[in-house]
Order: sequence, then structure tokens, then C-alpha cells
Amino acid sequence: MPAHHHEHIQAAIDMLSSLEGDTNESGLQNSIRDVAARGRTLVLHVRAQNAGVLVTAASDGHIRFDTFELSATNKAVVGTKGRLLRSFPGAPVSIPATKMEEETFREAVAQALSSLSSQTVASVQRTAVKSGKTHVEMRDSCDPSMISEVLVNFLSAHGQPADSPQITKCTRDEVLWNYSLYPWHRSPRWLLIRVALHLTLRRATGSDALYKQAMLFVTSCMLQTAVVNLPSDVASRKDPFHRDMLHAMVAKIDWRLKKLGAMVETRIENHVQKVIDNAMSILKGAWTSVQTADARRLNMQSLRELDFNRDVNVAYPDLEKFLSSIGRRTSQSNQGTSKPSSGLLPLSSDVLPQLSFNAGFTMLNLINFENWVAAHSRKWVDTHWDEADACRQVETTMTRYHDLAVKSCADNPELLSAMHLTMAELWTALDIAATHKLPRLKLYAPAISYHPLESLLLPTKSQMHRLRKVEEYLALRKAGASRPWSKLYHDIENNESFAVQYFDQDSTLQRELDSIKKSATTARAQRVSELGNLKTKFQTLMQYVDTHECEEYEVTVRRYQRT
Repeated sequence: MPAHHHEHIQAAIDMLSSLEGDTNESGLQNSIRDVAARGRTLVLHVRAQNAGVLVTAASDGHIRFDTFELSATNKAVVGTKGRLLRSFPGAPVSIPATKMEEETFREAVAQALSSLSSQTVASVQRTAVKSGKTHVEMRDSCDPSMISEVLVNFLSAHGQPADSPQITKCTRDEVLWNYSLYPWHRSPRWLLIRVALHLTLRRATGSDALYKQAMLFVTSCMLQTAVVNLPSDVASRKDPFHRDMLHAMVAKIDWRLKKLGAMVETRIENHVQKVIDNAMSILKGAWTSVQTADARRLNMQSLRELDFNRDVNVAYPDLEKFLSSIGRRTSQSNQGTSKPSSGLLPLSSDVLPQLSFNAGFTMLNLINFENWVAAHSRKWVDTHWDEADACRQVETTMTRYHDLAVKSCADNPELLSAMHLTMAELWTALDIAATHKLPRLKLYAPAISYHPLESLLLPTKSQMHRLRKVEEYLALRKAGASRPWSKLYHDIENNESFAVQYFDQDSTLQRELDSIKKSATTARAQRVSELGNLKTKFQTLMQYVDTHECEEYEVTVRRYQRT
């Protein structure tokens, strides 16, 4: 790498070397003191808590603690489709360097980390219910809350939260049991190394380029080591595992190299390409050996003894009898009465199809109907617009087609796009018929827009031509309209609204309005007269009540006397 990266790379090497340090209390105290005094970075694998801790000396005179979980839970791994996306680190904490210089504080931190590295805590272990009792599920990963919560809360009391852009790792983890007590997981230590290396190099350089090149170089060195230490029989058929593993390593490294592209330094790219070429030469040699071992030697000399004239003349006496008997057969015809009916929709260029057919032929009939609309809808409306129910026929057909197509094409975007295109063509036919009957409608802009049609998925050229015709028609209608579409359906108090103008020119509707007004006036007069009579009767009864007194009668009913 260029010289300006050497310092960052050496710091990363020193950090990873700290993984091999002592995890006892005294060793951790010394390591933490080095972080504060020398500006080093310490990475810890708190194995018993399934956690990683990254201790870094920041440039602002603080010590930064990053914590994160290593192995994911079995539920998270099994319940995820594809790769499991995980973000690192958790909630970072920043401690003043002066606080870390206090021996008692360092002792407390070192003692906590040393104890948690080797001792499990029952309260954070996963549990399972077996035979009605709760047991510790030792086959699942441990909850790292003793690090991510307890330790972080303790550190937060002496420091403050720190800002930390997170990194995302796509982990292709598995949970596998194969006649074993514990399940197989990807190495948590390898994840710890990658996360620590990624965070350290990213914070030092401000980008992921250096980390990605470092991982590319490291994996190519692994491949180089694998090539050097291959067994002598790698090219034979007795040891296919090594060839498969070698091919997988080459594929992964080559894909990583292609993804990085121009980001890779030339010397690293040359090194990686050389390693890949060496591995591929071994694989090609192994494949050649397999082909050679599996080769077949054919005896071509026997073909010289073939006599085609003799070999193709084969006697089949039974076949000859059968063929000669065909000419002596007598014809026998049995005419049945069955006349099966077709389930396909009958179509004619001058008849609007009626969408009523057998449910088993729905999709085929819908396709045939869409083809009819594309080919004959304009011609049909030009010859039938003057019929009294032409608009009603088109509207009914549109409603029926939409109900059927939505159910049949709900999960297919291309079929739904074809449905919307057909609906637009039917609306065009309906608009042509309506504007022929009522030319005044052309003054009002249509209420639909052609812009949503631009999002349709139309795979064929003919469909694009149909869409262009619809868009051209809508553009001409809007260009020829002088009034907005809102006056077509609303603003009935406005003189420019379609309802008002249609009423003004229709004498039948005017006579109907006059008739309604006369009937309403007559009914109102009758109700007013009825109301007057009731008021008069009410006043008469009230006067009768005011001028009379109550009279008492004594009535005997059986043995009971009631007054």
C-alpha cells in the first residue's frame, strides 16, 4: 500500500495482536493502560458473554468503548431468509483519558472484563421449557446484555455516549445439528476480527477502501497457502473435496476483486490475480486428469465390416399382412348425437362482445376480448354511436371486463398493464360515442390524464402503438377543450357548467321542471290548508276545556268501587 497508509495498517496489526494477550485482571490493566498512555487500540473477545469489546484512544483525549454481539441467536438465523443483516457496534461510550489514568477505575474495568470473559451468568442464558420445566438452553448463543447493558451503563456513569457511524455485515450463518450436542455456527472470533478491523481502518481513513483491500489481500494469502499445501493427489478422483474447496475460494476472491474494481491498488491486484491464476492452473490440470481417466476408446475397425444393403433389408411378415389388410376394410360410421359447445367467446368485428362465458376459459377469452378491442373498438363506435344505448353498452362491457380481469391478473404486473390499456381504449370509444351524441361535451376537458399510462409495463411493440393512439386522443381532447373538467361534474350553480347548459337547451327537462314546480305548489297549498284546519280544531278543543268543569261519577264494578 502507499506510504500514507502504513501507519494505519501497523495500528491494525498491533490491535489484532492484542487478541493473543492475557485476559486475566493484571494483563487487562496493563493493556488498558497502554491504550490510554500510548494511543493503542485493544480488542477483546469476551467469550463467556458472546460479546466483543473494542477500546480505542480517540484524538480528542477520550477513550472509546465499543461493544457488540458476536454470534446471533438461533431464532434470528433460522428465521431470516437469505443473509442476516447485522449492524455494528452497539451504543459506544466515551471516557475521559484522565479518568482512565485512575488506578482504581482501571482495576474495576479490568476485573469486570476478566470475570465476564470466563464466568457465565445464569440470568442472561437462553432458556427452554422441557417436560414442563425451564432449563438453560446451552445450545443457543448467550445474551450479551452483561456487556452491552451492565458494563455500558457503568461506563456511561463516568463518561458520555459517543457518535459512531455503524457498519453493516451480511452474515451467511447457519444453525446445524448433525448427531452432535452443540449446533454449528460461523466462528465468532472471525467476526470479531472483521468488525474490529473494519471499524479501526474506517475511522482512520474515513472510507471502506483500505479495509476491503486488506480483506482481499488476506483471503488471497489464504488461497496461496491452500495451493502450496495441497495434497499430492488433488488432481485425482479420490480427493474431490479439496478441488471443490479450492474452486469456492477462487470464486469468492475473484468476485470480491471484480466488485472493488478500480479501487484496488495495482500491486495488490497483480498479487491477487497471480494467486488466482496459480489456483486455476491446478484446477484445470485436475479437470484434464479427470477427463483423461474417464475417456473411452472406441473400436472403429468394426465399422469396416458393415454391409448396409444387407443390414437394412429386414423381413417383417406380420407387418406385411397388416398393411395388405388395410385395403380390404369396410367403412363403418356411427354418428353420435353429442354436439359439444365451445367455451370460447364468439367474436365479430361489428358486434360488441358480451363477456359471458364458462369460467374455465376466462383467461383465454379475456385475451381474445383485448385483441378485439385493439382491432375493432374504434370501428364499432364509428358505426354504432347513434344507437340509443351505445354508451350504456360500452359502460356495461367495461365494468364486466374490469371485474373479470382484476381477479385473473392480480399478481401479474404485465397483465394488469394490458388491462389498464384496454380500459383506456374502451373509455376512448365511450368518449367518442358520447361526444357524437352531445357535441357540447367537447368543450370540457376529460377528467382522466395520460401521465399514469406512462408507468404501464407493455412488452410488445403493438401495445406501445395502441398506447400512443390513446395518448394522442387525450391530447387532442384536452387541446380542443376550453373549460375544466370540474365544470362537467360540479359547479351546478355556474352558468358554464355542463348541467346548466344542457338544461337550458332541453325543452323536455324544462317542461318536467315546470310540472314538478306546479305539483309542489299544489301539494304545499294542500298542506297549508290542512295545517289551518288542524289549528282551528285545536283552538276549539282548548276553548271547550277552558269553559267546562270536571264531573265526578261513582261506578261500582263487581266488588271494587272506583271513583
